[in-house]
Amino acid sequence: MRYLSYVVEPEKDGFLLESVLEHRLHISQAMMRRAKFHDEAILVDGEPARLLSHVHTGQTVMVDVSDSWRECEESDVCPQPGDLSILYEDDDLLILNKPAGIVVHPSPGHKQDTLGNYVLYYLQQKGTDCKLLYPVHRLDIGTTGILVFAKHAYARSRMQDFMGTDVDPQALDILAQQPWSLDKSGLLGCDEVKEGVFKRTYLALCCGVFHEPRGTVDAPIRRITEFGLRREVHPDGKRAITHYEVLRTIDNTMSLLALQLVTGRTHQIRVHMEHLGHPLVGDELYESPLPLLNHPALHSWKLLATHPVTGALLELSAPLPEDVRALIDNRVSD
Repeated sequence: MRYLSYVVEPEKDGFLLESVLEHRLHISQAMMRRAKFHDEAILVDGEPARLLSHVHTGQTVMVDVSDSWRECEESDVCPQPGDLSILYEDDDLLILNKPAGIVVHPSPGHKQDTLGNYVLYYLQQKGTDCKLLYPVHRLDIGTTGILVFAKHAYARSRMQDFMGTDVDPQALDILAQQPWSLDKSGLLGCDEVKEGVFKRTYLALCCGVFHEPRGTVDAPIRRITEFGLRREVHPDGKRAITHYEVLRTIDNTMSLLALQLVTGRTHQIRVHMEHLGHPLVGDELYESPLPLLNHPALHSWKLLATHPVTGALLELSAPLPEDVRALIDNRVSD
């Protein structure tokens, strides 16, 4: 079980329990509808309580957000032992350093040997209540670095809220126009986020030399139907905004960039860099002229995120994978 708790404040005296759960503990109506049929799921001062009952100052409201009472449909993810590189773990989150060449979630073409299989096995072996898999976000098969899984649906829902994928157009305009640099990458745009933040900073090794030290790509992306996975910049696409800063030029043939996404479109960094004429090293799908790696040189490097339960600010980083680091070092030393 994983209980959230709230001690009723004077200004909430006499409010309906349902209202307190929604507005103070951010419990969805759908979750409340399911939880009310389980005696241990919603408690007031340790006793089962009805959603339409009234709460009073000083009472403790508790709700179990784990899968312990959930009557979940059978998971389509088969638990399977496998290696995990764990960066952070607590009762609500499991954050990994993803290697290249592995799929995040089982799909019709990848039912086994995915991180999803390994994560579910790991959590069940630890004796957690987790019955389903809760990836907070995805990374492409060739992308490395920080990847966040939740241990229950509540944590995933809260973190996805913090990601701000539904930013209104006016806020997008503000974020697109704000100058960005790596040393100010942390809380950029957090004024537009009322309750939490989920910011990822990437590293990318790109082909060619950039003439400007930093910039912003604000270019819509759409899927190219006839090519399946491939995307392109096109006026008919969805708006996509990427900030970037050049960290170093390598051997006059490559550039190492730090990047931050304002939006989160599929292949966004890969498409935007190809659009600028600087596709990622090793990115076969976007016709990289430097096939020096067997995967795109894209790495989820840093994460700044609000914890979905405690509200604490998490700051994590993952080192570049060995093959990318070796490529940079070898070119620098030549």
